[in-house]
Amino acid sequence: TAEEITARALDAMGGKEKLSAIQSIRVHGRVRFGQGDFGPIEVLAARPSMFRVELSVEENHIIEGYDGHNAWRTITGRNQSSGTLSGAEMNRLVDQAANAIGGPLVDAAMRENKIELAGREKRGDKDTFKLKVTLHTGNVMYIYIDATSYKQVAEDLSIQAQGETMILEQALDEFRIFGGVSFPCLIVSTVKGGPEVQHLEIEKVDINPEFDKSTFQIPVSVAFGPRPSGIGQPALWQQAQTGFLRSEKKCDR
Repeated sequence: TAEEITARALDAMGGKEKLSAIQSIRVHGRVRFGQGDFGPIEVLAARPSMFRVELSVEENHIIEGYDGHNAWRTITGRNQSSGTLSGAEMNRLVDQAANAIGGPLVDAAMRENKIELAGREKRGDKDTFKLKVTLHTGNVMYIYIDATSYKQVAEDLSIQAQGETMILEQALDEFRIFGGVSFPCLIVSTVKGGPEVQHLEIEKVDINPEFDKSTFQIPVSVAFGPRPSGIGQPALWQQAQTGFLRSEKKCDR
């Protein structure tokens, strides 16, 4: 059943007790879009629903945040923009904030995530259980659990990019332990039927760092600034939705 598979997947991550003990995380890493250069990325998340991601892509420095009420973005560099987010863009950040710690299988009932077994499917060379996860916002994703190890090895996300809906397929690999919990240290994302569009690596995850709430709150300049426009490839940034990011260093086995 979906409940049994979820329970075994949580055990493979480190167990419910250790996952529930994580109240906040800081993730250090790097990200590349397409065949571009790698840029630094940092993600902060705190229960129950606060989130901030900061990254550099080519000439742009991007910060997105959600404080439990407001979603916002600032862009400096070649594309200058700042403002609050709404609609699908806000829902994406709401999902990321709610599920950044541990992913959507953790505390699913409390987070109002619905998990259903959608059958079995081959992903790469692995036989997997396919779980359909309907998030609190109504967004749907699919999580693939290795039928032998019960590690999460892939995800499918529906995303909006440049006015189109597409399926982002994500492969998870190179697991490493932080705070007694297993994190995949490498995620490679491809648009279904297309080339690699996003490559993320984790270098380090700080467990239970202390944050001031203002870190996640909307800056005054954003609250009264113009609404930000889309800037293409960075809109593909989706991975914090599951709490997994990467850095330059390959993770130790």
